[in-house]
Amino acid sequence: METGTSPLVNTAAHLAKSIIYNNKDRLLASVMVAGWDSKKGGQVYVVPISGMIVRKSIYISGSGSIYAMGYLDAFYKPNMEKNECLDLVKNAVAMAIARDGSSGGCIRFAVVTDKGVERNVILNTELPRFYEN
Repeated sequence: METGTSPLVNTAAHLAKSIIYNNKDRLLASVMVAGWDSKKGGQVYVVPISGMIVRKSIYISGSGSIYAMGYLDAFYKPNMEKNECLDLVKNAVAMAIARDGSSGGCIRFAVVTDKGVERNVILNTELPRFYEN
C-alpha cells in the first residue's frame, strides 16, 4: 500500500467497500467515492452496504435526491464544461433544498481535478429560487 504515490480512485473505492461491508450490521448508508487519478481521470463510484462497487457518470443520494434526479436526468450530458457542471449541480441541489426540509440551507461542494480539490459553498441567499411566485 505504501508506494509513495496517491492511491487510485478505484483502490479507494475497494477499501471503502471492505470497510462498509465488514461493518454492514452497524452502518445504514451507502458511500460515494469520487476523485481523479492519472490512470482513469475523474471517477465516481457508489459503494452500497451490499458490498458491491458501481461506477457512475453522475450520482446523487439523500433525502432530497428524488427532487434533483429529474433535473439531472433532463440536463446532464457527457463531457460538460466545468461551468455547465457547476450550474447543473447548483440548480439540482437548490431544487432539493426548496422541496425537502432535510436537505439543508446551503450547498457545499468540491471540484476534483488533476490540479487538486477546490472546495466551495453557496449560501442560502445566493441559491436560485424556483416556484416562489
